[in-house]
Amino acid sequence: MLTRPISFASVALLALLTACAGGDASPEGGEEADLSNGAVAGDDAFPSTLLFNGACTGAHVGEKLILTAAHCVRDARGAVQPGLMPGNKLSVAVRGKRPSVRQLEIAKTTIHPRTVALCAAQGCGTLASSERRDAPDVAVIEVTGGLGDIAVAEVDVAPLKVGDAVTILGYGCTDRVNVANADGKLRFRNTRAVDVTATVHAGGLAATETTALETVRSSYAITPGPRQATSEPVPNAGLCPGDSGGPLFRAGTNRVVGVNASYTFLPSERLPVTNWHARVDGDARWGVAAWLKALGANMRGTCTASTCRAPRGS
Repeated sequence: MLTRPISFASVALLALLTACAGGDASPEGGEEADLSNGAVAGDDAFPSTLLFNGACTGAHVGEKLILTAAHCVRDARGAVQPGLMPGNKLSVAVRGKRPSVRQLEIAKTTIHPRTVALCAAQGCGTLASSERRDAPDVAVIEVTGGLGDIAVAEVDVAPLKVGDAVTILGYGCTDRVNVANADGKLRFRNTRAVDVTATVHAGGLAATETTALETVRSSYAITPGPRQATSEPVPNAGLCPGDSGGPLFRAGTNRVVGVNASYTFLPSERLPVTNWHARVDGDARWGVAAWLKALGANMRGTCTASTCRAPRGS
């Protein structure tokens, strides 16, 4: 799991990975630091990215909606955690040149129904990657108000393909999955989606797990972590506790195509080989995009009850 224990009294900015939202805002910040291997985002970059309860990252995807990971809000049996039920307060850190922390009232927390059913039937642990979990790690927190001035990201139904340029980001720890070393800075890294076969490694999935690999392919976008070999001059970035629930954006846009969810490691290593992002594009398994549309999320493209169609020219 990419979360840290939730502290409702503190907003010590810990969250999972990268998310780029925010119209024409530039991600430039310049300062290099571990994300792991992420650059610090400028004050005006990714304005729809939020940190809530000092524990998970999220994205503002509707007037009153925050998109995040299901494991940030559920218990082992798929039920909403008591502190995230209607009427409770949600501590939300907002970006900008004058960052602030707002106490917002929760109207409703909704977990994708497939996740609720699967966890109720068999229980869900901490890592979707180790459980080969066939359920989308996606949830939506609806608040009663207080986000009207915050930029709204779009959920992009255009299919996410291997090789597509994406941005990962988050407020989480900066080294070796260590929850103690987050510093409250949002970090990001531009990268590309890779094929699910990247998860086949010691400590990860096996090449013989054909069913699991196909499930992952349809449910998760995969990006390379710091421990995956690369010819690029800049090391890959890795998700870290606190990044959970953060948006995966199409690079250079405010369009969300995934949610930070899980990772795989080499044995005895604590930096990821692969990062896992629950897909929310139109080709995502279990109709995730159509479900988000029904909840009122801001969509780029058209969804029906069972299908999604990208706008012409996407």
